[in-house]
Amino acid sequence: MSFHQNALAALAACMMLGASIGTADAADRKVTIKNDTSSDFSRLYVRAKGTKSWGKNLFGSTRLSPQDSIVIELKDGSSQCIFDFKADYYDGESQFKMKWDACKRPTLTLN
Repeated sequence: MSFHQNALAALAACMMLGASIGTADAADRKVTIKNDTSSDFSRLYVRAKGTKSWGKNLFGSTRLSPQDSIVIELKDGSSQCIFDFKADYYDGESQFKMKWDACKRPTLTLN
């Protein structure tokens, strides 16, 4: 399976966890995650403002390679716009984007 097929399968499986791909109602926000680094990301976690738990890895067994991007939908049933993002590199390092306004900034570039 290609990266994009794996990523789509993993994200589709996350529908029950609050994130998915495809069309959605007005309360759902699409965010493009772009890897602008020279390393692969192995995991992506998202949490809504005021939430302590990161939940499950949205990438599943796939990775986000350098210069690749993927679109996710944040489906938490609210009109909330502020989210925290945590992306893990394969080497164990992590990158955080905190208090990201997904309504005003629909592209999140990891760099």
